Amino acid sequence: RLEQDIDAGAPQIIIDDLWELLQYQVTTYFNNETPGIPVARHRSTRPLKTLAQRLKGKEGRLRYNLSGKRVNFSARTVVSPDASLTINQVGIPRRIAENLTIPIYVTQWNIELAKKFVENTEYPTVLNVITKEGIRKRVTEISREEILKSIQPGYIIERQLIDGDIGLLNRQPTLHRLSIMAHKVKILPGRTMRIHVSATYPYNADFDGDEMNFHLPQSLEAQAESRYLMQPKDLILSPRDGKPVMFIEEDEIIGMYLLTKDGAVFSKEDACALLATCGVSELPKAEKKNVYGGKEIFSMLLPEGLDFHAKVGNQEITIKKGVLTEGTITEKFVGESGGLLILKIFEDYGADTTTEFLHRMAKLAVKVTAMSGITISVKDYYNSDVLNKDLAKIISDVESKATDLVKSYKEKKLDSLPGYTRKETLEMEIMAELEGARTMAAQALNKNVGPENHTQLMAMVKARGNILNFVQISMLLGQQAVRGKRPSRGYNGRVLPYFRRNEKNPSAKGFVKSSFFSGLKPIEFFMHAMGSRDSAMSKSLVIAQSGYLQRRLVNAM
Repeated sequence: RLEQDIDAGAPQIIIDDLWELLQYQVTTYFNNETPGIPVARHRSTRPLKTLAQRLKGKEGRLRYNLSGKRVNFSARTVVSPDASLTINQVGIPRRIAENLTIPIYVTQWNIELAKKFVENTEYPTVLNVITKEGIRKRVTEISREEILKSIQPGYIIERQLIDGDIGLLNRQPTLHRLSIMAHKVKILPGRTMRIHVSATYPYNADFDGDEMNFHLPQSLEAQAESRYLMQPKDLILSPRDGKPVMFIEEDEIIGMYLLTKDGAVFSKEDACALLATCGVSELPKAEKKNVYGGKEIFSMLLPEGLDFHAKVGNQEITIKKGVLTEGTITEKFVGESGGLLILKIFEDYGADTTTEFLHRMAKLAVKVTAMSGITISVKDYYNSDVLNKDLAKIISDVESKATDLVKSYKEKKLDSLPGYTRKETLEMEIMAELEGARTMAAQALNKNVGPENHTQLMAMVKARGNILNFVQISMLLGQQAVRGKRPSRGYNGRVLPYFRRNEKNPSAKGFVKSSFFSGLKPIEFFMHAMGSRDSAMSKSLVIAQSGYLQRRLVNAM
């Protein structure tokens, strides 16, 4: 139109308007989000999706269509735990199994089995048949008889998923090789996929709503690769550092401690129940009539002839000829931070024995925990009078030391640390003293509270949490930190308007004397929220970084 108007000798003002319109249309054609330029819209007022918008971003051509693919023969649902499975198995809901198919090549050796699957009118049956000529036929009530007559070697049947098939399980983000592993299918009722707790660590999965992807390999080559190279039993040791990535966790750690601690004994009935749970049909040698030691019961799971000795810190175990003779089985030997016993069995006896040991140990530990009972009540967090006295003394001592440091600073007796001003040195010294309150409270708690308190038991055996969590629940929260320092921002010379300017009192800068159990005072709550916001931001940034790392890995491959 501009060209026509120029040829027709239109007035300059019309030419200028059309020229600007052409520039606007070319600009928005390339990028409809150019700063300072109005957005081009459809008649419905929806913004036009032009070249730049089609290419960039999460929904753009590169990330949505090229880096990310939609595939067939896959499923996705929530995952939940199942201790009855082995680490090599995955529980697949029947609804998924009825929709996923696997191609079976008909030969003279399996033709009768293939016909049986075609004959089935209910699960497991065949959904489609592919002839030698490549013609795909849907199996229906009408076509079933005809297909049964015509089926012959060379045909391919697409059978529904059944127990024993191999599939790939994946949890996003896929950050390392073990984020995708192969599991044998076990069809189960329900709508969630089930995996063994010991197989969660490589996926970084938990059961608070995580979803996972399941892929069904179609070719014989892919199935063979999955079955012989990618099963968890062959990936027990990390390719990064050679440490076990399959181990027992949480309740199971507590169960192992209760079973193997010094003095743990069980009646004949209980010993039978424990060993039957993990598939052991013989009883160990009795300590005395109808009384069996926990160490001996655990030893029934160990490979015969296993010799092992390990010491980690103050924890030590000795196994001679497959019998645990000394020590208690703790997280250091069968858990995340060590796994030394698992490593030894894997090195000496191989993948299959280690897998069986892990499975049996987990089932035994869960049974012990169920028999013993691990419960937590409000009573666990009531402090004794002795503990309250210790706590009052700890708070008084650290506040007194903080006051002395302020006094030394004012009298110019406090020497500055190398590279820091006197004021920075004062803050660092006060922070160190006040943070020490939690450590001293933990020592008092350990001294006065034993493993009969199940919160203490969890922290002690490293099943979940640590002693500082217990301290914050029942004793005090202690000094709050924002970016590694005491809270200092807010009003001029003070964090909150409730304090005098330049107040040096520990409470004025985030020292919380209350516990979660006793409840925080309003000012303490505010100080605690400052530290919580800081850690919440850090956590969300870490999650974003892991997703970005996956995208970079995908783009690099």
